[in-house]
Amino acid sequence: MDNALAHPLRPYWNLAAAPIQAKALELALSLGLFECLSVPQDVGSLASTLRIDHANAQVLLDLLWSMGLLERLAGQPLTHYQNSRLAKRFFTQDSPESCAQAWSYRAGLLRRFSEQIGDYVKAGTPATPLAEMASTAANWAQAAQVQIGQEQRVISVPALLERLDGIPAPERFLDLGGGPGFLAIALAERYPKSRGVVFELPDTAAVARQNIAQAGLEQRLESIAGNLDTDAIGEGYDLICCSSVFHFIDSPLDALRKVHAALRPGGLLVCVHAEIPEDAPGASHVLPFYLPMLLRGKYVPRQGEMASALRTCGFEDIHSTQSASFPLAPVWVHRGSRP
Repeated sequence: MDNALAHPLRPYWNLAAAPIQAKALELALSLGLFECLSVPQDVGSLASTLRIDHANAQVLLDLLWSMGLLERLAGQPLTHYQNSRLAKRFFTQDSPESCAQAWSYRAGLLRRFSEQIGDYVKAGTPATPLAEMASTAANWAQAAQVQIGQEQRVISVPALLERLDGIPAPERFLDLGGGPGFLAIALAERYPKSRGVVFELPDTAAVARQNIAQAGLEQRLESIAGNLDTDAIGEGYDLICCSSVFHFIDSPLDALRKVHAALRPGGLLVCVHAEIPEDAPGASHVLPFYLPMLLRGKYVPRQGEMASALRTCGFEDIHSTQSASFPLAPVWVHRGSRP
């Protein structure tokens, strides 16, 4: 299709149809369809295996094929379907890079929240806010164990490690707001002589502690429970990493000053954070994912605010790059050092 000749409403018609595509993927995951299509199958065989309607199975498969999730193999007596490389990599349960649970969690949460947008806009808050949107210790811990843990291990950790290439091996590092602790584990494996700390809310810190034990790294890594707003985070770190931490902090500037003080002179902070671009096309990739935070009064900085905050808090040699390699929206990766 020639986009130059498309009707101006084309993007909004696509928008109206997007829930159909999301629901199709949710259905495929719940049926275990991608597990069945690890080898090519015709529609009839697949429908019998999954006990679904033959005619409508054909429709579902073609929709998933159009979304890049299946390959359609012609040239046989019956058309066969099998997983695309992307589906095999990210949506089959036995793949080491599976993000099936994480995607289902994100899709369901955003869909349910979308039904309450009107209540937030009209009344400030819905009569019954979604329980899973509450920033409770139990919610964080549950997500760290399953959905967010999957996303961190498969996507966030490799993306962040790539941005640490070339830095000197830290003697001591801090994974601030580190969730299930997979980044700290990866850093300990990359730097065999380093020691590290995961700082998290109590219930989530317990999850990180379990993962550290499973990795056999209890002698070099520890998980400390606390609240960044009110508790000490330690000191003498050569490297501090944090990702999407400042959304949930009462005073981001005070938290950054605490981080600055926790670094040794010459120590490095690597901060990954979404920011709202000043151009509409850029903002369109960020705002839909962060509307739940914005409508609940959480901190989502404008583009440039984090780099400015780093300078205000005394960081030097600040380098900021944009990345689309992290989950959900594009983010900014900021590096700054304590003089």
